Amino acid sequence: MGGELVPVGTGTVALSGDAAGFHAWQAGLDELAQQAEELQELAGQIARKMHSNAELASMTAEQTAAAEVAARHVAQVYEVASALDACAAKAKKVASMGDAMAVTARAAIAAHNAEYRGIYEADKASPVPMAKPGFYAVR
Repeated sequence: MGGELVPVGTGTVALSGDAAGFHAWQAGLDELAQQAEELQELAGQIARKMHSNAELASMTAEQTAAAEVAARHVAQVYEVASALDACAAKAKKVASMGDAMAVTARAAIAAHNAEYRGIYEADKASPVPMAKPGFYAVR
């Protein structure tokens, strides 16, 4: 395969100061979308490989049966083929979830942009700075 899944970032989201600003949220959502797209691609690769391996295992089982190998061995090879097919199906499901996550993250970016870009632009154009996020929070 060549690719490995590795943790990215710190796994925490800062919710104060500049880390909670308009561009920080946009960047965070964009990172989520990119990681989801990568998950989709890697899971798709795994699904294709597992399906290919399942087909090869089925062919091997057929050939061993034709060669009159003991039935229990043939059955075990068919079990392997079935397990690989199940793995392929689960990987396809993960790929589908990655796709859905990426689409949702992109929609969240668009919604965030539509909701807050005007406020961000007004704040930047104003000589008076706006209060930081959470300043007016009810406690």
